[in-house]
Amino acid sequence: MPARHIRFPTILLPVLLAACGAPKPEAPVLELALAGDTLPTPYSDVTAAAWLGGSRWAVLAPADNAVAIADFGAKALTPLGGRSSKALRNPSNLFVSGDTLYVGDWALRRLTLWTPSGRLVRSIPAANSVRGTLPRARDRAGYFYLDLYPLPGPDGSGNRDSAALVRVDTSFIRADTLARLAPLDIAVVQGDAGRRFERRVFSGLDRWGVLPDGSLWLGRVYDNRVDWRGPDGRWSRGQPLPDRVLEVTRYDREQRRISRLPRSSRHSRLGLPARMETCGWRKAGHRRILPAGIMWSIGRVGWYVRFASLATGVSWPLEPTRFWWPSRPRKASG
Repeated sequence: MPARHIRFPTILLPVLLAACGAPKPEAPVLELALAGDTLPTPYSDVTAAAWLGGSRWAVLAPADNAVAIADFGAKALTPLGGRSSKALRNPSNLFVSGDTLYVGDWALRRLTLWTPSGRLVRSIPAANSVRGTLPRARDRAGYFYLDLYPLPGPDGSGNRDSAALVRVDTSFIRADTLARLAPLDIAVVQGDAGRRFERRVFSGLDRWGVLPDGSLWLGRVYDNRVDWRGPDGRWSRGQPLPDRVLEVTRYDREQRRISRLPRSSRHSRLGLPARMETCGWRKAGHRRILPAGIMWSIGRVGWYVRFASLATGVSWPLEPTRFWWPSRPRKASG
């Protein structure tokens, strides 16, 4: 065999052996120990909790259609009514009044009453007088409290009206409006079915609660203060808190919407290539790529500075009144 045919495999063999070296060590497995005040649960999201006394709490997990009693002392989590109980289908809220746990179920349209040990006592059906709205609190005198929202209507335009904080008696016959809640932050959305009024992402709500003696506190989201209503019905306005409410901009909403998309489809969703620097962005005039993966460029029209993230494909101007979504990267002219 000629020497030139032997030399090439001889040179290639060490290269292949170097490429097939020892495998990389596996990443170490780190197990985090639970703290003394932590109780693991199989629930994805716990939205509400009510204290039952001692170290026991009732917790609500609407995404899992479950209510459980968490005992931090015994390190135990017990589903309310047992694992095979049919007393609950889609629980939506819970609260405690006296020695009774109240759980509202929107699917069964009723309010169930439980003992602190987890035994079902009875249930109260939803009342048509309040359009089936389930109570969210109860005072020592037996009055229920609920928030009654306006009818949205076919296009959602009714959501522009404010909701009412209502107190009703045990028979759900007499209802008194105690306060008006802040209306929802509504935006007009144009879709295939026409124009609709939808609630904005990150928009706030007024919060409220009731004490056993009938006192009521009301947190005003837009005024950033807490008002009080005494048992005698007199209101006292609280002082606005020094921390101002930060405005949620369009960029914040777009970032949240994009973050929910798979990373592989973010660029195609925005109409951008997967790697912008390979399509003329790096070589274009008046454009520079920073070490952090942020590209800045000076716009020829309007004289504003524009930034773009190479990781997410998002582009935004420095001027807050303008927002730019490129359909494709543009090369410098000339």
